[in-house]
Amino acid sequence: MLPGTYVMPVFAGWLLAVIINYLADTLPVLRKLSIVRCPQCKTEKSIYYYFIPLRCRNCGEPAKKRHILILLLSVFLCVLISFYRPGDLWLNITNWLVTGYLLLIIVIDIEHHLVLHPVAIAGAIIFSIFGCIAHSYSITILGGLAGFIVMLAIFSIGHFYSTYKAKKIGSDVEDALGFGDVTFGGVCGLLVGWPNIIPALVFAVVMGGVWSLLLIAINMLRNRGDISNVFIAYAPFFAISTGFIWLVLH
Repeated sequence: MLPGTYVMPVFAGWLLAVIINYLADTLPVLRKLSIVRCPQCKTEKSIYYYFIPLRCRNCGEPAKKRHILILLLSVFLCVLISFYRPGDLWLNITNWLVTGYLLLIIVIDIEHHLVLHPVAIAGAIIFSIFGCIAHSYSITILGGLAGFIVMLAIFSIGHFYSTYKAKKIGSDVEDALGFGDVTFGGVCGLLVGWPNIIPALVFAVVMGGVWSLLLIAINMLRNRGDISNVFIAYAPFFAISTGFIWLVLH
């Protein structure tokens, strides 16, 4: 690719990072779009703060490390996608939007342990359109149903076990998966369609299992064998595997 051809993916990645960081700062806390304030002095922040993450003009509070990380990651991924599919502008725009949405899911789930229903609904609408264009109506719907049903089965089994364990030891029920993960499984299925949702879910489960084993190993090395109080965000694994399969196939 010529140097000039990187201008659009860099701009797209930058703009996506602004949107992702803003939504991740407002939606999980307020459940709506709102004015953002400095966490230290409560001074109102301009939207330009997200374009160029700087210190607070009032108290000097530095920008969140996540803002800078997402900015760099979003730009890198958009450039990489354009390099992978040079010359196909509309496909690249679609892939940029998919990447931005999945990054938003990842950030919110890691920071707040949530897959917000409004975000899932928005994803279902967008991915239904993309899925129908890329596959067909039937493949898209079947993929969404398969993703939802498989995740619902996993959620139900986990909930049954958590309920049994809680009753046995006399504690509160703590599910490994939330119902937001179930709806997100359906959203992912709408994007990649049937039968691609099956390997996407399998890869996600494998990655989640490997990550869990790593956490167990780290805790054992630190003489902290019990990780029952450690939360593992699973939506990022579903997002990564779904995004990978989508980009490989399209």
